[in-house]
Amino acid sequence: MGFAFPRRRVKQLLTPLLPEQWKAPLRGRLFGYRPPAAVLPVTFEDDERSPVATIDGKIRLRFREQERYDMRYQFVENGSAIDEIASFIDLAASARTMRLDFPSTRAAQNHPGRRSSKQPS
Repeated sequence: MGFAFPRRRVKQLLTPLLPEQWKAPLRGRLFGYRPPAAVLPVTFEDDERSPVATIDGKIRLRFREQERYDMRYQFVENGSAIDEIASFIDLAASARTMRLDFPSTRAAQNHPGRRSSKQPS
């Protein structure tokens, strides 16, 4: 039986000792975040009805003000999501219809008519 280096324990002991400016640039990669490989121009604006995100100058999505943070994260900050939607838009360009299915991070909580599957019927 060989010696197993206690990497996790060493990280637990050393992490509090390292300066924050050394840890901050690495934190995103620890959680799987990465810059996007695709270029997807997105602009956000407000009109008289609601906020609007314009994706690639072609697609306009209306959203509620309380969803602005999530929309910005999904289309500007989350590299894998940006790559996914850019690829989807490229594939859907020749299709007759297009369906977008956004992650339901808050959908079940915010939708007034939706019940959780854990609630009794």
